[in-house]
Amino acid sequence: MVPTFVLHVATGKEDEVKAALESFPPTQTFHFWVPKRPIHKRKQGVVWLRYETLFPGYVLADGDDFVKLYKALIHFTNEHFYTLLEKRGEGGKTVTEEEKKIISKLTGEISQGILEDGRVKFIAGELMGMEGSVQKFDKRKSNVLLRMELLGEMTDIWTAVDMVDKI
Repeated sequence: MVPTFVLHVATGKEDEVKAALESFPPTQTFHFWVPKRPIHKRKQGVVWLRYETLFPGYVLADGDDFVKLYKALIHFTNEHFYTLLEKRGEGGKTVTEEEKKIISKLTGEISQGILEDGRVKFIAGELMGMEGSVQKFDKRKSNVLLRMELLGEMTDIWTAVDMVDKI
């Protein structure tokens, strides 16, 4: 499996830094990505779907060689790039395979759900089987709050869900 390293950047500038990294020749052998989650927004009674950064302030980099990435980033200049996260003496902070699967579920298609005895149950989509992670359900916006461990800490994440029916 190809490791995924974590880069710390200015919040709100993730896409800008990603684009700059992709065009910087020493880093072109790496794949940079910014995971985005679907979320319903509501304003003046109108609900729309929008995609927001899953981890504000971070860009992920897929590649085999931490040292090569580290050396390339020494020469990378961008006012919004801060650092490559490291574990003490172990090389780069990496995203585990389990975390990659969860990120894939959170950034995939919007799941369908039903309300069953006051609880959300997913009946289709990427979030099936994650009912135990649901902390809250926002009926007005049709979003769910999931609590899970990601990147080494407990994280609360709002994501969109299409509610089909009530039981």
